[in-house]
Amino acid sequence: MIYFDNAATTRPSDEVIEAITTTLKLNYANASSAHFIGKQSKKILSDARETLAKHFNNHNGYIIFTSCATESNNMILHSIREKYMKSNKKYNIISTKIEHPSIYNSLKHYFDDENIEIRYVKTDKNGNIDVEHYKSIIDEKTLFISISHVNNEIGTKNDIFILSSIAKNINKNIIFHSDTVQSAGKFKISLDDSDIDVISISGHKFHAPKGVGALIAKKHVKLQPLLYGGSQEDDLRAGTENIAYITGLQTALIQSEQYICEPSAAIEMRQYIIEKMDEKLSDVIINTPKDINKASPYIINLAISGTKGEVMLRMLNEDGFAVSTSSACSSKKRVSRVLIDAGMDKKIAQSSIRISLSRFNTMQECEILVESIIKNTNRLRKVGKYN
Repeated sequence: MIYFDNAATTRPSDEVIEAITTTLKLNYANASSAHFIGKQSKKILSDARETLAKHFNNHNGYIIFTSCATESNNMILHSIREKYMKSNKKYNIISTKIEHPSIYNSLKHYFDDENIEIRYVKTDKNGNIDVEHYKSIIDEKTLFISISHVNNEIGTKNDIFILSSIAKNINKNIIFHSDTVQSAGKFKISLDDSDIDVISISGHKFHAPKGVGALIAKKHVKLQPLLYGGSQEDDLRAGTENIAYITGLQTALIQSEQYICEPSAAIEMRQYIIEKMDEKLSDVIINTPKDINKASPYIINLAISGTKGEVMLRMLNEDGFAVSTSSACSSKKRVSRVLIDAGMDKKIAQSSIRISLSRFNTMQECEILVESIIKNTNRLRKVGKYN
């Protein structure tokens, strides 16, 4: 199986697996224990926290290890609800309709209140934010903004550094959050040099294992625990820390730094797929922004007229390729909510597939993937008598 579903999850690198295995064998003690090997585990935890603080340039803030970005996203939304809202006062929250379900659905859960208005920023069908509309809906009652760095389905890259600055210039008290699941380990993200207050990450999106993530927040952000019990993670996340997986997360981030500086291989593979699809097939719609400055090179979302995305997925699977039609968290839905809410025509959304790359993919794999897509498109169009 040739794997092109890296936006859903990535393969842990060999170095990450080795780091986890070594930690499980040698550093299995509880980091809260007072004995020597417990203190060794605590030092590993501290070193990992320092690595994340340095990587995301958040030296005086919080690094809270969690199980995943869904937990991290819920923690910041829960914190806003519990720490920032006063009864009988009107507020508004700003986001987009094309966020990951852990933001989109959770916003509705935490802020289902007559005193809170959820305002959605307009986007075009490629996921680009309407900046003028964004400015127009921010005011003195805006409490919180959550906008992803890279959209997990379309691959649109938002300039969260400019967007956070715009927000703070209008209302300096806003807490600006970004779900950086699809950008952490791929792009440089600096909190201390920006107006971003808090970000969420998940290790399995950049070659660490599933089951470990983090909420990374500046010191002024008031956080409220989701889980109660022990005093782990600055009294903010009870439960014995998963030292082995945290070590895997740390290792994956360290490994990622060379690729953040030089993502040329991913850019070349992306361009090849887009150009060949345009060249070899008629009526192919690239849903991802073609401008590389507005898109992640790791995600390509495209629609092939005369085909159904679900059928193409099955045919590619039979040919030995793993791709997707939408977020893995929404895979049971027949049509992607994100594509529809972005403003795409339903037929285009139904014809769309997502190809997502990692540093382990090769140009040769891209070449045979394109050949398979062309072959299967011609078969489907012939059966459907597409002209």
